[in-house]
Amino acid sequence: MDNKEIKRREFILNGPTYNVILTIALPVIIFNIITFCYSFVDAFMISTIDKTSVSAVFFFNQLSNVIRAIGLGLSTGGGVLVARCYGSGDFEKSKKISNAVFYLLEIITLFIVVLSIIGTPIILKLANTSESLTKVGYEYFIIQILTVFFTTTTSLYFAFERAKGKTINILIINIVSMVFKVALTALVVYVLKKGLTYVALATLTTNIIIFIIMMIDMYSKNNIFKLSLSGIKYIKDKEIIKSLLKISYPLVLSKLIFTIGKLSVSSLGIEYYNEDVVAALGLACTAAELATFITMALEDSIGSFVSQNVGAKNYARAKEMIKKTLHIVVASASISIIVLFIFSKEVVYLFVKGEDEVYQKLVRDVFKFELFSSLTSGIGGVLLGALSGYGYTKPSIYTSLARLFIFRIPVLIILAKVFNMPPYAIGLTMFISNFMYMVSSIILYLIYRKKINIKYPEISLE
Repeated sequence: MDNKEIKRREFILNGPTYNVILTIALPVIIFNIITFCYSFVDAFMISTIDKTSVSAVFFFNQLSNVIRAIGLGLSTGGGVLVARCYGSGDFEKSKKISNAVFYLLEIITLFIVVLSIIGTPIILKLANTSESLTKVGYEYFIIQILTVFFTTTTSLYFAFERAKGKTINILIINIVSMVFKVALTALVVYVLKKGLTYVALATLTTNIIIFIIMMIDMYSKNNIFKLSLSGIKYIKDKEIIKSLLKISYPLVLSKLIFTIGKLSVSSLGIEYYNEDVVAALGLACTAAELATFITMALEDSIGSFVSQNVGAKNYARAKEMIKKTLHIVVASASISIIVLFIFSKEVVYLFVKGEDEVYQKLVRDVFKFELFSSLTSGIGGVLLGALSGYGYTKPSIYTSLARLFIFRIPVLIILAKVFNMPPYAIGLTMFISNFMYMVSSIILYLIYRKKINIKYPEISLE
């Protein structure tokens, strides 16, 4: 391990807590800002095609996210294991885990992608996809499925980089990605005058380029988690695979349930109202990302923070990381909500300029509800991320199941069918489910902290 790695590890494990949190999170925060700018530009360019295309993009992206969820769960679990070995100083084991996770993930993802492409007609039928959306977005969806293979690898690369606190690489990779994607999308929409299929091809091309860049870095001799072709043998290591599956399967199920939940809301929105509701929800969620730059970065990082310190037996510091991360989340989300709520009309207008007033109002109403998710989902995400850092990932399943089957689908059905509420009911549903997600996360954290006190008696979570 070179001097830079030694200094970075020392800083992560012993530096001033707020400094560590913000230093590691800052590149991710900048990345989130860039991502928002890209999402805004991308949504704007697609909206110039037609409103159905906007609905199709948001709907099929949610559908492809369901397929992507398995890879994301394994990536997160692998990142937690690698971070713990990195924190303990066992770099040889972290390299073995990195190789095992990478090759296992590539094999599983490839299998899922092939199976999904073959079963696309069945998937679209199960998702209650309307005829008009299928007509516009069938080829778009097929290409999005292919893209899943590359984006899953990207997620794993980011998990490894967070494990060693090297988030600047995440920022650089994403800047390159955004530049390519925006340029290619502008080319196909404005110059070539093509539709959604070519927009998806632009995304696929970008992800292939990023994949090649990441592979060069991951196989580099200077990478502390260096991959090698011989490393495929570690997928036969029962101890590593057992540890990976134990910590990852709740995360996989949690992400599957979460993405299926969002897809279910869109499907019910189409059934109870119309396709415009899907576009409105998608645009409102995109606009609400303005409030989540910091909270999302901290949600992504807290698991690695805790796992690194647990690996180094810095138990009191792990507790301190959780508390101070929550302070930052609550403060940043509260300020963002207040400011964006005041200027909600102006913010939403940027996304729906030129649309009729009824549609603008719908997006604005849903946006106001979505704003609060930066606080509720932020708190819940940090607490569950902290528990995953300690090795407790099952609470993610419990909260996801409750959010989907108790606080989301039944609530939307009641609001739409029993109370006959107008389309903004979809925004109210998201608000209620996200609020209860926070409440259930707090309750589960309080329950599990007793187990943590027994497992790590050096710390007190009172």
